[in-house]
Amino acid sequence: MLSALLLTLTSFASTKPNVVHVVVDDLGYNDLGYKNSVVESPLLDSWATQGVQLTDYYVFVVCAPTRASILTGRYPWRIGYYYVGGDNMGVNTSFSMLPKVLKDEGNYQTVAIGKWHCGAMQKAYTPTYRGFDSYFGYYAAATKNYWYHGGSMGGCEAPAMDFTNNTGTLIQGAMGQNGTYSTRSFTNYAVSHIMGHNTDNPLYMYLAHQATHDTAGGGIQAPLETVNRYPHIVNDTYKVMSAAITELDWGLGNVTAALREKGMWNNTIMIVTTDNGGPLTHSYNYPLRGGKHTYWEGGVRGEAFIYSELLPESVRGTKYSGIVHSSDWYPTIIEGIAGMKLPANTGPKPVDGFNIWPAITSSGPSPRTEVIVEVANNYYSSKPQVIRSDNYKLIIGNQGDSRVLPFPASSKSDVKFGLT
Repeated sequence: MLSALLLTLTSFASTKPNVVHVVVDDLGYNDLGYKNSVVESPLLDSWATQGVQLTDYYVFVVCAPTRASILTGRYPWRIGYYYVGGDNMGVNTSFSMLPKVLKDEGNYQTVAIGKWHCGAMQKAYTPTYRGFDSYFGYYAAATKNYWYHGGSMGGCEAPAMDFTNNTGTLIQGAMGQNGTYSTRSFTNYAVSHIMGHNTDNPLYMYLAHQATHDTAGGGIQAPLETVNRYPHIVNDTYKVMSAAITELDWGLGNVTAALREKGMWNNTIMIVTTDNGGPLTHSYNYPLRGGKHTYWEGGVRGEAFIYSELLPESVRGTKYSGIVHSSDWYPTIIEGIAGMKLPANTGPKPVDGFNIWPAITSSGPSPRTEVIVEVANNYYSSKPQVIRSDNYKLIIGNQGDSRVLPFPASSKSDVKFGLT
């Protein structure tokens, strides 16, 4: 069965599978509708419930380290990310990122959209110098507004652009985006890119939405007409959070429609993940304790699922409970999905990730038995030391906020936005 699946993946439509890798910023473990029965996210819900849910998927407690891990296949601390860092941090250029390997070894066309946060102080650290053919998005942890895209960011003051639109060695500000909600901007770019894609080559799209992260120094934002779809949610913050997810779901619906129109959908694998646990200020990780910035399960165990027409019927609609880590996407996409051989040298430190594709597509045991979340060494010792091994977890140090927050009960009567 496994050999037949691999044959399908490498021969379908005479190309390797396309991969759309969706990273939702700050998405909580219990934020989607299929878990809380309140948020309108029908497309994402269908992918989760009809694909394969990764119930024990581990990330870092904040964003940049997880993103660096996804793109290099290493533990964050192995590549110098012991915490979120600042705008002067970046992934060492001696590591070959995922898109570069896919391009060099598999003739993939590659595009990154949305949040980067893996280095931008020098051109060599930016996406199109790390293996992506093109990039549309922003470099820093967050922007100041979901609509206005000409403000200061990443240590640069206005009139610097917080959105960039790069192709190859050309780096330039993204013009004409002010007034467009960022989720819609990223969706529009993704759809346009898909429609212009040369299907002679497989596509790797890294779609890292701003949603559902706070704005820099402010709260989360969403269009009022979408917020007003949630009159029974009492708290304004959670109305907006829910609306941001709904906007994201609609956007991914447009991406799906473009893949179908282009004839790519049946040969595309959708990967959806968060980058850390949801922040307890506007997100829910129930039944897990804690959230973003904490080392409880709610901070390091995140939402993740895979959907594709290429998945075997036997695993569709299942939950995979084997241990999976953000670093596993690197070998899983290169070896398991693209059917390529992982190069012998992709950087000065060995790959920490495992190819989990055979396990996921057969409901077999995970090749991973432990996750080392955080360490203490000669370089860094200010945070807890954290490891999960099989069914045991050890935390040495302060774990952080331990609250368990269930999604709040709905009001029996409408509550207008702006009153709570």
